[in-house]
Amino acid sequence: MDLLPHIPCPTQPGSYWFHNESAFQELMIEVSVTNGTLTASWLGENVPVTSLKGRWRGPLIPSSGPGSYQKIDSPDTGTSS
Repeated sequence: MDLLPHIPCPTQPGSYWFHNESAFQELMIEVSVTNGTLTASWLGENVPVTSLKGRWRGPLIPSSGPGSYQKIDSPDTGTSS
């Protein structure tokens, strides 16, 4: 299994794994832009990602495998009425 390398801090919006020193496991965190600043929802508040101390991995690439949603267009039958 290939793991994403750790990065110092997110530089763009997206989903990231985050592990702080007091957590037992990594958490998936959604990073977004709020008032021009990259923020993450942490304990119910939007906080700048630079204020969260820990290890980051990401951004995660959206899945296209089983369980993901993709719109499937109906094939063109080539017939007309």
